[in-house]
Amino acid sequence: MRTLFIILLLAAGIHPRETLAQQRTKTTQQTKTTQAKASRTTTKSGAQKTGTKASTSKTSTAKTSTAKRTKTASTVTAAAAKEITKEPVVEDGLLSSKDIIGVWQEKTPQMADAWLACLQFYRDGKFAYHRSQYEDLNPFLSVYGRYRIKGNTLYLKVKNRREWRAGDLINPSSGLQPGIFVLDGGKAVTVPQKDTSREIAVAISVCDKTGATPCILFNSDSYFRLSTNPTVYK
Repeated sequence: MRTLFIILLLAAGIHPRETLAQQRTKTTQQTKTTQAKASRTTTKSGAQKTGTKASTSKTSTAKTSTAKRTKTASTVTAAAAKEITKEPVVEDGLLSSKDIIGVWQEKTPQMADAWLACLQFYRDGKFAYHRSQYEDLNPFLSVYGRYRIKGNTLYLKVKNRREWRAGDLINPSSGLQPGIFVLDGGKAVTVPQKDTSREIAVAISVCDKTGATPCILFNSDSYFRLSTNPTVYK
């Protein structure tokens, strides 16, 4: 019987020689160990929840930032579109530099398969003139320089010009190029203006204030503004 009792004590984790106080102490320590493990488990779970909330907050902040950038980009695009369609402001029949910024085409506001003669005016005071792209026999291509406006007069200072050199005369493409000859080959070269201080005076006035497309007379030639962005000319 005693042997069986000792076996039962050992199975229960109690040494047969341990006193009652020792057994109570051991039980208390086991209870504390169990509580400590439970506390660590609870703390870890709380930390995981906190991390999840922080991650959710970061995701929400990122979405808000992306939405703001998208809204800003849309606003900039809308402002650019408004700038392109803005009409020139004319006071007392006089034009200022800001009123002619853009690209202007002679004779018509309609675009075809090539440009007619064009004028480009930039905000920094630069200008460019390009002859009609239909003039295949004309070796003269473009003029570049600076401009200013005073009253009803446009003053142009030529810095250089572009023109074709060499090349051969050949038959034009049937139905695409008018005339008997066209210039083929060669290369474009830049020719500097000898007297860059000379100003060429051009009279300017508004063609038709009621027209859908802004129109300006340069001397007696009508030019229509196709865009307030001068770089659209190709």
